Amino acid sequence: MIARQRAWRRALLFALLLGIVRLLWRTDLRQIALVASLLMPPASTTAAPPSVPVAKVDKLTAAQVEQQLRVAPLSSGAPRNQYCLPGEKGWDYVCAYSAANPAVVRMKIGVRVGPTEIVEASMPHPVYGTLPPATGH
Repeated sequence: MIARQRAWRRALLFALLLGIVRLLWRTDLRQIALVASLLMPPASTTAAPPSVPVAKVDKLTAAQVEQQLRVAPLSSGAPRNQYCLPGEKGWDYVCAYSAANPAVVRMKIGVRVGPTEIVEASMPHPVYGTLPPATGH
């Protein structure tokens, strides 16, 4: 029994290390920077934002997208510990999250948004993977 647990732990550690090596082996430094920013939760700021004239917003903010992900139905395996950053490849935001199953690697999705709702979302990809371009532009 203990030998089997050790074997599973070693296999999991090997898979984790393989993912890290695969990530570091990439030559695109912008992708590595994006992954690093997705893996590290955003720092909370307590300083008041500078007083800048507020422009009319015609899209959801990253915080509003995070809130919509937070209230997703639990039956669909709602994401946890999610946060969103400015997107790439036509996505408004790239959102990283932990799946409901703790054994699953941290995932990310591309999200296109409208004024009140999420308009399009990509299929989930591992956080170190590459998202496909958005289709609905």
